[in-house]
Amino acid sequence: MGNTEQAIAVQQQSLELSQSLQDRRGQAASLCFLGHAQFTQGQYEEAISHYTQALNLSQSIQAHRFESQAFSGLGMIADAQGQYQQSVEYHQRALQLAKAMGDRGSEAMILGHLGNAYVGLEDFANAVVCHQQGLSLACEVGDRDQERLALAGIADVAFCVGQYEQALAFYQRSLALAEALKVAGGEATMLTNIGTVLLQMEEYGEARSYLLSGLCKARDVGSVSTEENALRSLIEVHNALEESE
Repeated sequence: MGNTEQAIAVQQQSLELSQSLQDRRGQAASLCFLGHAQFTQGQYEEAISHYTQALNLSQSIQAHRFESQAFSGLGMIADAQGQYQQSVEYHQRALQLAKAMGDRGSEAMILGHLGNAYVGLEDFANAVVCHQQGLSLACEVGDRDQERLALAGIADVAFCVGQYEQALAFYQRSLALAEALKVAGGEATMLTNIGTVLLQMEEYGEARSYLLSGLCKARDVGSVSTEENALRSLIEVHNALEESE
């Protein structure tokens, strides 16, 4: 049994205990955790069920922290399923609650998710505003991991609108933080993204170097999606180099 499966099993036991004790806040907390764990496993229907239960329960007892977590969790699932407008709506509800509680750290995280949803809608103006606000908040509260993610989000928007120099600069800043924090998955993604930007800039030799590093790192951490992205860009680099000969 992997770590996530073990965590799910523990939280299911915690949920049952909270139910037997009629601890409704404990139930809401366990339901949110189960929803998140199942989301990371790609078990979207189960995650939606647990987040919805958490939402209904937290609203009934005015547990705004768990209500915000449930809205954000449902927003992430909607984003993963390509339902970007619904994702925006869920995250806006989550953000409103976080602001009301004065939870700056959660605000920063939710702004990042909201920015990603706006990218899905190709609403790049709102996307960059969200990521910039999230970056400011992350720096304010000293959350370096969220700072890393916000930098990557700003870079994603720049890449989408063809501002490759800016995308490169922000991806490199995000990579530096990923290396400092030893977030191997983040390193793999940023190395691959930098290589892809350099590909668009026709810097093929440098692009190949970053992409190969990203590919190796992605394989080390078992990130299939990043590995596929690196391979796809490496094929484009190979084709471009062949055409230039």
